[in-house]
Amino acid sequence: MYEETAISYNNNRYIAKLPWKAEHPPLPTNKAVAFRRTESVIKRLRKEPKLLLKYGEIIDEQEKRGFIERVDNEEIKPKYQAALHTTSPSKEGFSHDANQDRI
Repeated sequence: MYEETAISYNNNRYIAKLPWKAEHPPLPTNKAVAFRRTESVIKRLRKEPKLLLKYGEIIDEQEKRGFIERVDNEEIKPKYQAALHTTSPSKEGFSHDANQDRI
């Protein structure tokens, strides 16, 4: 049924809707977890200026490619949140924790 109702082909591209459950209760907030993770990454980046520059490059590139966009603080409302995450000095990026992704 999902394939019949949620996947379409338009302009040489497939479009797939996310498979949300109907009438699912709201997910619990993870604002505190996302805040702590972000604070931890900021603390680490202050100690590693080269890694901070790399983060800046990644964020700039993602903005140029339209993956992310700047928003005014007034536009921010409770919604899904991707937390900053570092895995190793040579592998940086963003982490989306699907089990704790709503603020």
